[in-house]
Amino acid sequence: MNRLVLAVAAEESAGVQLVRALAAHHRAAGRRGGADRRGVPLLLAFVDQAARDPAAIPRRSQDLARRRVYRRRDVPFDGRLPWQRDAATLDRFVRAADFHPLPSPWGDPVARLRGESLGIAKVAGTADGPPDTSPGTVVGTAEDGGVIVACGTGALVVTHVRREGRVLPAWTALVPPQVLE
Repeated sequence: MNRLVLAVAAEESAGVQLVRALAAHHRAAGRRGGADRRGVPLLLAFVDQAARDPAAIPRRSQDLARRRVYRRRDVPFDGRLPWQRDAATLDRFVRAADFHPLPSPWGDPVARLRGESLGIAKVAGTADGPPDTSPGTVVGTAEDGGVIVACGTGALVVTHVRREGRVLPAWTALVPPQVLE
């Protein structure tokens, strides 16, 4: 991050340049989700607006009655991936626990494979799941090298797992037709 800050160019505002550098880093790291298509342009527009006219950005207080704070003891699904749920929910759960490069206070969401605990460290979104496949079944590989795991609805593309404290490409641990619990 410090190298990105030092790379700020004089012809653009520091904020816009930093957001562009972070977007380039995001793409180079292989993250090709909705953030590239929607989030980065939205963030660029926001930073540009803030640089031109900060007063134009509405300020609203958070409704404290509607907020939800998850503490270590409040991890959704007790930290386990419930494969019978829909793929979009599981995708959000894994991404919410990803604090890379910092460790997550929750740890990785956990699945079990033949009695062994396996952390699901990174995902690359969802895919269409084959019909009539049991949730948790590894059904194939994605174009980006991720492993496709059937869910209650749809499928989750798992790119990295944590085994014995090491983050590994998912294909090194998961192959069809293994079943995750």
